[in-house]
Amino acid sequence: MPNSPPYPFAQVGGALCLDFVNTASWQGSESTTEHLATPLELFRWCSENGMSDSEMVSATSLQGMGASAAGYALLRQALKLRKTIYNLFLAVAEHRAPRRSDLEAFNEILAASPACLQIQYQHGCFRCQRKTARKRSEDLLDAIAWSAADLLASDDLSWIKRCASDGCGWLFVDKTKNHRRRWCDMADCGSRAKAHRYYQRKKNQKKTSPG
Repeated sequence: MPNSPPYPFAQVGGALCLDFVNTASWQGSESTTEHLATPLELFRWCSENGMSDSEMVSATSLQGMGASAAGYALLRQALKLRKTIYNLFLAVAEHRAPRRSDLEAFNEILAASPACLQIQYQHGCFRCQRKTARKRSEDLLDAIAWSAADLLASDDLSWIKRCASDGCGWLFVDKTKNHRRRWCDMADCGSRAKAHRYYQRKKNQKKTSPG
């Protein structure tokens, strides 16, 4: 049998950290679907989201970790980070204070992610860029943690939303002009909701039509 194509990771969150938490589907239901089941899937997600070799360890060394104990140790760290970030932003989306344990866990992750600042000059302007201070596989997660920290302290925080579809659980920054976005993706949950409304409307019409 031919191998099935790899899962197409979605980029609907509007921020690196939210696209990362959305690597598990149906987090609001009892049947969550995991899309980072192996280290290679984690490395593929990082590659597809622009975490280049120039800033991280080389792709060759990551591929070699794919089925190793070190690879799965890194995956466990990644899933722990994802859960912590998800809990923080879910609290934001639900307009409640985060749990202290989640905030403390996240600050511990940040404290373990040493960074250095570099100044670059491009197109007549200076730009300050944050980079990892080391070159280890664990540093692959630093950019995700920094993305979450930046978003938590940004003006966009008030537009963090959870998909309106029951059970979906995906999070996103609503950057639409009128801030009325409800779905993670109109082609996915939005389409299902539209089809459901159509079905209910037809069902109600049949009930009220003269027989």
